[in-house]
Amino acid sequence: MKEIERLTKDKKAYKRFKKQMKIMSKLKKKEKYDQYITEANKVLDILKATTGFNNPTTGKIHLNIGFIFYKSDQLADAYKHFLKAEQFYEEALTEYKHEETYENVAEKLEGVLAELYNMLTDCATHFEDYETLTRVNEKIIKNPNISFYDQIGAYHQLTKHNLIHKDLHKAYEYGTKTVELLKNHNINEATYIESAIMNLANASFYIGKRHETIRLLEDLLDKYQIPETKLKRAYALLYYSYRAVGDYEKADQVEPYVD
Repeated sequence: MKEIERLTKDKKAYKRFKKQMKIMSKLKKKEKYDQYITEANKVLDILKATTGFNNPTTGKIHLNIGFIFYKSDQLADAYKHFLKAEQFYEEALTEYKHEETYENVAEKLEGVLAELYNMLTDCATHFEDYETLTRVNEKIIKNPNISFYDQIGAYHQLTKHNLIHKDLHKAYEYGTKTVELLKNHNINEATYIESAIMNLANASFYIGKRHETIRLLEDLLDKYQIPETKLKRAYALLYYSYRAVGDYEKADQVEPYVD
């Protein structure tokens, strides 16, 4: 690792670094987490003074501290350290990924980031930090180490975000991908499918793809029991879509269900 290579040039600092890492390892095994955090901050000071912060070791320490807080439901502190870990891991990935010598390091960093992104989205959702949630979800869908379940969740949240913010073509793009992934992986969780199809139907309606809106909603109403709150919206979209394509007979059939 480059930061360790740089650190070894300062023998005094490297000796302190190794000593602190051993102390931290023992404290972690004994689950003495308050002391672990104190000693971890000393390591951060050593790294800052000798190698700078552009390295995965700094990111790992922030991730470990954040995870301790995360497990104990101290989400504000966890979030702060996760955001720092994200910054340092991504800076390190940028440095390592273009060098063949460190190809394995870059792959490991992407794997760690996949786990970190999932915890970040939990925290961002908890604190209603939708800007960060959207930013991280856009990284999740590009990370090869993310599970398809988490990818679907990210696409679903991105669809909703872009619908709310009226970026309708993006909402349509993400909504299409959500529904595709659900079908490709044979996920039959009705609530999830209903929500995903309704989001896509909304997006397709507003960008003028009324035939697609009709196809989506007819299929949805045929196969699933839609909650009352969404049922009225589905019929309203169908009614205006039928009228838009000139199918007034079907529009008349659903009109009684439209407020």
